[in-house]
Amino acid sequence: KPIGLYLLIAGVAFLVSSLMSNIPTFRSVELDFRDLLFEIRGPLSVEESPIVLIPISDEADSEIPQKYPWPTNVYAKLIENLNKAGVKAIVFDVIFDQPDQYDAKNDTLFAQALKKYGNVVLAGDFREEIVDFGKTRTRLFPQQLL
Repeated sequence: KPIGLYLLIAGVAFLVSSLMSNIPTFRSVELDFRDLLFEIRGPLSVEESPIVLIPISDEADSEIPQKYPWPTNVYAKLIENLNKAGVKAIVFDVIFDQPDQYDAKNDTLFAQALKKYGNVVLAGDFREEIVDFGKTRTRLFPQQLL
């Protein structure tokens, strides 16, 4: 069979899946299916996994005197401790788009830890809002200090 037919089928499949991924119902089904696959697989031990997730949980929140969102010096200490443990990279699935609400010095400590280790990736996001004549996008990225 000609390779062109295979490329056409692959292109159509890619286009359809790309369009469907923007439909909230299909996106929700995809995420639910992905969760199911992880549940079926079950947890991996830390020794077997190249990636370790440290969730922000109710238990963790009860250990820190301030309630979530935590002061950024907590994240600075986490970066320091994880690097002492030998991690290669740290990824925060938290958007640091506001100054620390407890103390501005905390942001400075966080920024220093980010700069010192250089192996930290911070999350960003776009928020879409419907306005009179279409949509507007707002960027949510780490604040300037960081």
